[in-house]
Amino acid sequence: MPIAAGANGALAVNLGYQFNYALPSNLSQLEPTGPRGRVRRGAERPGTGLDLVDVYLSLEDTLQRHGWGDARQCMLRTICELAEAPLHGRADHVLEEIIHLLLTPSEDGGGDGPLRQYEQAELLGRSGAGQCGATYAGCLGSPLDAFTVLAAPP
Repeated sequence: MPIAAGANGALAVNLGYQFNYALPSNLSQLEPTGPRGRVRRGAERPGTGLDLVDVYLSLEDTLQRHGWGDARQCMLRTICELAEAPLHGRADHVLEEIIHLLLTPSEDGGGDGPLRQYEQAELLGRSGAGQCGATYAGCLGSPLDAFTVLAAPP
């Protein structure tokens, strides 16, 4: 880049930059970019610290603080009612997918363990018996009804 000077001459400046990047030579060198979420039982990584039971306990604490009655009964009722009448909206609705994943314990792999009572609530709802409210009467209402609307099938 020439710079004009006075009558005695000119000054020229030349700058060069070099950038070096360590590019991966194959796909296995790339780090995973997605969030690390749930892990199937039996394949747990040490230090992850978050599983579906922790989410349910946190939701139960929230229900308890907001006066829904027996929080465990409310959580079980919510899971049961969602299994009885699943959300059926647009296929690309992210919030519905999140609600489905969180409130469907069978999506976590199933089996015995701390999720067993939640899975039993889901099975009761899937049976279509319509007994979610009566079975989980310790809950003062339906938390699911607080943020969804039951629509009649077309």
